[in-house]
Amino acid sequence: MKLTLVSRTPDLTLLACEGHITQSTLNAAGDPFEAVKPQVTSADSILLDLSKTQFIDSSGVGWMLRCHKHCKQAGGRIVFHSAPPLVRQTLELLQMGKVLHLAKDAKTGRGLLLDDHLHVQQVSSANGLLRLRVAGFLAEAQLKAHPNQDPLESVIQSAGYGQRLLIELSQVAKLDSAGVDWLRRTHQRCQEAGGEVVFYGLPSAQRAIIDNVPGADAMKIADNEADAALQLRGR
Repeated sequence: MKLTLVSRTPDLTLLACEGHITQSTLNAAGDPFEAVKPQVTSADSILLDLSKTQFIDSSGVGWMLRCHKHCKQAGGRIVFHSAPPLVRQTLELLQMGKVLHLAKDAKTGRGLLLDDHLHVQQVSSANGLLRLRVAGFLAEAQLKAHPNQDPLESVIQSAGYGQRLLIELSQVAKLDSAGVDWLRRTHQRCQEAGGEVVFYGLPSAQRAIIDNVPGADAMKIADNEADAALQLRGR
């Protein structure tokens, strides 16, 4: 396994990985990030190209998780992109997309790193359950970009608040008081319309903001998707 620094600017660091990310290669080389230090730090915004990675095992996935954790703790962010089919299948099988920032190509990955917009996406709709994902900045400036229409309503329409909603927040990079108010309003609108909503997966830094808000428990924010689904079925 070889990790190479492609380029670095104050806004973006590009890395490329080549070879096998496995227990044997990691044991032989140690942490590959040591090879690109001190030029690269965990506080950077990192775009890591996996297009030349031929194989990955559980130890390699563990290394990716550690990279993600270290960057998050340091205030940086890492996006892995362009994984070839064999590597992508392994990551999908382990549902790493729920934890890691994964992108299909460099352009998409760059957008995940540098885009501070608010995105609401419908993931699936089946058996009376609508799954949605909120990503980006759930903050005042982004919410004001939708002055005449709630960003959620642009996806589900006003009648959609009467449905059963499961909303993923794991890709929310910023949350402020306006974002908290939006979560509260969404919960209230669903109740008034006869629907139900459970949020889940809010990152720990943003979750700390919610925990300090009076009455936040009423919004029912679950730790993960499984717990959220159980809460929704239990109502």
